[in-house]
Amino acid sequence: MSEITSFTASLGHNGLIDVFAVGPPGPTTAGSGKAGTKVWHARQKAPDGSWSPWSDIGRPGIGAIDVRSIVDADGHGHVLALAGGGRMWFQERKPDDKFTEADWQDLGVPPPVSGEKWLFTGICGAIGPGGRIDVAGTARTGDSGPAIFVRSRPAPGASWSAWRQLPGDETARDDIYAATTADSALDILVPVNVFLGPDPSVAGTEIGMSDALRDSHGAWIDWKSLGRPAGGFSGQFALTTGSRNHRALDLFGPSAGSNLIWHSSQNANNDWSAFRPLRNTAGIPAGIAVASDAGGAVHLCATHEDGTVTHIHQEGPGGPWSEWQNLGRPGDPGIADAGLPILAFILGSNKCLNLLLLRSAKEGLIMLRQKTKDGPFVKGPALPALPE
Repeated sequence: MSEITSFTASLGHNGLIDVFAVGPPGPTTAGSGKAGTKVWHARQKAPDGSWSPWSDIGRPGIGAIDVRSIVDADGHGHVLALAGGGRMWFQERKPDDKFTEADWQDLGVPPPVSGEKWLFTGICGAIGPGGRIDVAGTARTGDSGPAIFVRSRPAPGASWSAWRQLPGDETARDDIYAATTADSALDILVPVNVFLGPDPSVAGTEIGMSDALRDSHGAWIDWKSLGRPAGGFSGQFALTTGSRNHRALDLFGPSAGSNLIWHSSQNANNDWSAFRPLRNTAGIPAGIAVASDAGGAVHLCATHEDGTVTHIHQEGPGGPWSEWQNLGRPGDPGIADAGLPILAFILGSNKCLNLLLLRSAKEGLIMLRQKTKDGPFVKGPALPALPE
């Protein structure tokens, strides 16, 4: 069996959760040109049931090293893969929910600059009105800092636009996030390095967050800093993608070196609020994931280095936050260590929330889920490690 190094989850038209995963060499080789692996797929047998065996849905390019879901307002998701060599690949969810090796589409890389090839290092995507799909990525050439590119498909069956580079500087990090706003604008968010002095070669840095917006008329608005807490962020972020009952966007990021998680929300004018801290967690978060429940209230789960999982939620859409709830240590020997804080949080068709967590070594995924709407989280069926 093979360990999982990256995975993502989304909801099918059939109401069942699909999980897509890749194994070594994993995300640490993004853009290095090394070969990746097949993409593996597992599906629930029923909304609250066990999982199918892993099935092989092909090797995009020279193999995938990272996977992401591109989710619509109903939770249905296409699959985006970052392949070895820094190319981006896309597989569309069809009405029959089938995924096959033949359906991978090569979205490529932007044209070279001065003979230097672009290699994607971070990928994301968002679904807009009429089935519009936007994909975005951070890319590097040689030792240069990342540039940010966007490519769009305006409607199902339409051709993809050419890659478009957004203006920016070289302070962006490799991670990237995207979501469609309530008025059909596109938000692109990237963590950035903020230098603490006039000379970057000697100044320390903190991690902040920056935002670019394409408005509903297609015009891009310049990058805007969303700020940061004292000491900056740890580098882990979670962004809601919007749903039928919760169209606002919410952004979360843990502080560097503390147990605080900070929250910013977007208003009807697409302006982000100042970051405010949630109540203290039980310890320093190793990873976070966010989802909205059937009523539109936002829920956030955090993992911790000792394998503990904690949970906090809004008491109604946009309402005050609950106290943190300790969900225990669902894994034995536990979830993956702080170097692999990978988790996915998804609302099922039965209106129950499901949390998938990466286990250490070759132990696959474990699951916490609500068996009833708004009910407590209990341990659900696990997914094994990947086939060799």
